[in-house]
Amino acid sequence: MENKQEKQTQQFLEAINKTTIDGFWALNTQGIIVEVNDAFCLMTGYSRKELVGMTIGNLDTIESFDITAARIERIVTNGSESFETRHRRKDGTTFPIEISATWMTSNGGRLICFGRDITERKQTENRIRHLQKSESLDRMAGAMAHHYNNLLTSVMGNLEMAMEALPKNSRITSNLKGAMQAAERISKLGTTMRIYLGQTHPSQKRLNLSETCRNAVSTHLPDFPSWILLETNFFEPGPMIRANTDEIGQLLKILLNNAREAIGDQPGTIYVSTCEVLAGKITGTLRLPVDFRPEGSDFACIRIQDTGPGIPEKNLEKIFDPFYSTKFVGRGLGLPIALGTIKSLGGCITVTADAGSGPVFQIFIPISDKPVQGD
Repeated sequence: MENKQEKQTQQFLEAINKTTIDGFWALNTQGIIVEVNDAFCLMTGYSRKELVGMTIGNLDTIESFDITAARIERIVTNGSESFETRHRRKDGTTFPIEISATWMTSNGGRLICFGRDITERKQTENRIRHLQKSESLDRMAGAMAHHYNNLLTSVMGNLEMAMEALPKNSRITSNLKGAMQAAERISKLGTTMRIYLGQTHPSQKRLNLSETCRNAVSTHLPDFPSWILLETNFFEPGPMIRANTDEIGQLLKILLNNAREAIGDQPGTIYVSTCEVLAGKITGTLRLPVDFRPEGSDFACIRIQDTGPGIPEKNLEKIFDPFYSTKFVGRGLGLPIALGTIKSLGGCITVTADAGSGPVFQIFIPISDKPVQGD
């Protein structure tokens, strides 16, 4: 009777292996994998031979053993449970997975698991969330810039009229000049908000990106502390783009300062390089703007990586928010300004980050193949 039941169970598992498109694996009471299907092998990067006989502890997830053990205990008690977690593939990369697990009492007990890779769904959810947040921030920044400039124009106009009405040598005139200078500095914040919105349109011309980056890096190099090494690898002949030299210089300054602050007071290295990339190869953990759709097939790329501690996943979505900073009070406009500049260039920025290693920032700008009259 027992052999018959075991045979029926094996036939059931084989039928699942042939028919389901989701990943499938079964565990015995010792937590050892006794059956998998082809979809689960493809999902994890292991062969069936490697997976069968592997323990639940070896089938690595990002959860702790205690959490996994407690979940299995609930499944055995309640009969089933559905949940989301992340699995680690054979190559070390991780992916989000939605699992439905059921406890079967036959053959001494089997934990039957079905898993679906939900990477695409999570990416879609993230894009929608980023787009909604971006639209909200853009509306807020646009309204602030409008009202801000109207109020500041009134302030500066009244200061000018007051200075004209006073004697030139009046002590009050000196005080009003100080107020005017402060107002002029404040007005630069309005420009900053327009840059964040991608509404600035400085004069542009065809530039050799590698040459422009090389000049910009040499300008900022003297400001770097002695314990940070800056390594460069600029693609030659440099890809040609349409941009403004100051724009590219500002982008590099922001990202270099960001990398320098990430390394801190410990010895470290910052790597800067340029290259050409096909539109289909633009990838990263995070890509902004979220509604970016590449026009054309070729893009120039600036790549910056540092050996700092990395960016925790929970912070990754926040680093381009205005005034967000984990280091200094009142800082946090650098990356939002960089994003606005990249928007105005018709490009995008990606971040590939892991809490255990330095992040990789990549700026992608459309390549300009043909000279335009006036260049």
